[in-house]
Amino acid sequence: SPESPESPSRKSDILQTIGVDVFTLKAQAEPQPIPARVILDLLHAEVRFIDDPSQAQATIAHLLTTTKGISRYPGAAGGMLGIDIETAPLPQFKHDPKAGLDPYKAEIRLIQLFDPVGNCYVFDLRKIPLALIQPLLESRETVAHNAIFEMKHLRHAGMKPLRMHCTRLMAPVVSGQQV
Repeated sequence: SPESPESPSRKSDILQTIGVDVFTLKAQAEPQPIPARVILDLLHAEVRFIDDPSQAQATIAHLLTTTKGISRYPGAAGGMLGIDIETAPLPQFKHDPKAGLDPYKAEIRLIQLFDPVGNCYVFDLRKIPLALIQPLLESRETVAHNAIFEMKHLRHAGMKPLRMHCTRLMAPVVSGQQV
């Protein structure tokens, strides 16, 4: 029978593949970059690109329903979602190489959400209004790497995410190394 995604040896395989020492959770001395597709395959994650407003509405409704009871934290309205955003410079700042980092010079181009059961949703915000995603982000906890970046852009766009955790800030706590 195949190993469950939660089995100890399965977790060990995933951690070793992405360059994490299983026993100490410290990054190995010279980790090799692992392509995103490899990590997604190891997690048995399905990637769904969403560029239709009706499909986005259905997906958000599905996530609001299916992730509602998945949470370890008291007071949380539902399951924690992984989040990552990609930005694009506004036309008047297209020649500024750092414009994408500044919420006053850029717009959110894509939002990727990773649900607790292993699905990755990529929302194309040139075709989907950000307002469709707002109810989900304002009712679920999220986790991001460098959450300050996501938070700045989301707040500037008028959103008020419920609670956002940051893996970049937590990495030194877990690894014992300074950033």
